[in-house]
Amino acid sequence: MVLERIVGMSLLKKQPDVALFLGFIFTLIAFLTSYMIFVSGMSVAMIGFASLLMLPYINKIMKPESPEYRSVFHKENTSIKFFAWLFFGMALAYTILFGILRPDVRDIAFRTQINIVEGQVGLSGGMFGLPIFFYEIVSNNLIIVAIAIILSFFYGAGSVFVLNYNASIAGIVYGSWLSGLIWPNPSAWGASEIALLYQSPVLFLPHTILEILAYLLAAIAGLIISKPLTNRNHKLVERDTILLLVAAVVLIIAGGLVEITVPFL
Repeated sequence: MVLERIVGMSLLKKQPDVALFLGFIFTLIAFLTSYMIFVSGMSVAMIGFASLLMLPYINKIMKPESPEYRSVFHKENTSIKFFAWLFFGMALAYTILFGILRPDVRDIAFRTQINIVEGQVGLSGGMFGLPIFFYEIVSNNLIIVAIAIILSFFYGAGSVFVLNYNASIAGIVYGSWLSGLIWPNPSAWGASEIALLYQSPVLFLPHTILEILAYLLAAIAGLIISKPLTNRNHKLVERDTILLLVAAVVLIIAGGLVEITVPFL
């Protein structure tokens, strides 16, 4: 791949923030490719194409089977920073695309994602005084965490698809404000939740950060356990995996609490 010659692994390990450039460019390339080939199904196709472009870098940066493997929490291991910048680059690209695309093109390009965001959940009472909304949020997000791990187990770096998909969801949430500025009367979606996005997308930022960080940690954990174990690394891999998964679950719960609280303050 041409970009592999321009952005080598040595550069990424020294400057993981370069992954922002990769995530942004790969998302734009995937959008153009899917628009030319799979117009009717491009909302999923562009995620698949972008994920394929990112796989070589992810497989190379995550090498727990290597004798020199160090914990993801070690200062010389840039995995978490790499994934965070990669996700930010993808989300930024999706946000700009959602904001500037003509409404009819936008609705096709993000059809699946729009359907997800338009989903409604109840706010009736639940256990421990928390609304059922909270339990639905937490359960749905834990399912995403589990899917990220399962995809990594069967497909190696398959969890990048989950990260990419959630980046596209974030693109809708934050790109809606930009779309409202560029297209004053965007096509009607028919859902009150979507109308709220145009008014105060910043309200979604606190819980989004927590949830996305949880997905990132789960994706890294999935990538670690998908690699073969050796006598040198198995204890370190097991410890990293457990810590990452526990942290992901805690962040999901915290994100759920923030989500049911912040928008209603």
